[in-house]
Amino acid sequence: MPTFSSILDSFPESQASQSSAPRRINAFMYLCLVVSAALFGSGFYWQQRALIYAAVVPLSFSVITILIKIVFELKDNKEMFKNPGGSLADGLDQRFAQEKVIAAELAANDLIELQRMKARLDADLIRTERWLDVLKLLSMLAPAVFILVTAGIFKLPDFIQDIFKVAVAAATVGAIAAAIAIHRGLVGLRTIWSTLHYAIELVEEKKKKRFRKVSRKRGERAA
Repeated sequence: MPTFSSILDSFPESQASQSSAPRRINAFMYLCLVVSAALFGSGFYWQQRALIYAAVVPLSFSVITILIKIVFELKDNKEMFKNPGGSLADGLDQRFAQEKVIAAELAANDLIELQRMKARLDADLIRTERWLDVLKLLSMLAPAVFILVTAGIFKLPDFIQDIFKVAVAAATVGAIAAAIAIHRGLVGLRTIWSTLHYAIELVEEKKKKRFRKVSRKRGERAA
């Protein structure tokens, strides 16, 4: 019986979906976030402003890294901006052709197991999409918190305001990075869902054809 990961691995990555951005960019971005969090935590624990201010440096590098990733994404998808309809249609044709081949292979498996896999995937898609909604809300609330803290409404000490600024900035960058990662994961899950749905339809169609043939044979014998 196939697994979700094996179904996803069956789809060859198209040249259009491959990013030209170096893979080390992601690692560098997460490293900057970890270093920033470590410096912030150390500064808060030891009550050292220098460490808290130093946490801004790797956090700034992580923001720059995100901007670099966006530049690479725009470069990789420049054809889409020139001819959006044609680019999307070509990608859809390619994915649909791959899906038909993989769904035909999955149709050889038991229908009940395929239906169970699809039900499990439906539940996981709902759960993952809810997490994405939470991250979206967090990315919108973080700037609001930043404005309230820096506006002087609560008259907080400068030290506390600095802590909130770093924390809000880190939360915003973290939420954006997590939202991008979850969104990419959802694309893969939806690809699996579509393929399983197609395979289930193929199996059910085969069963209907067999049932019609048996019914015809029985009708001819009765006649």
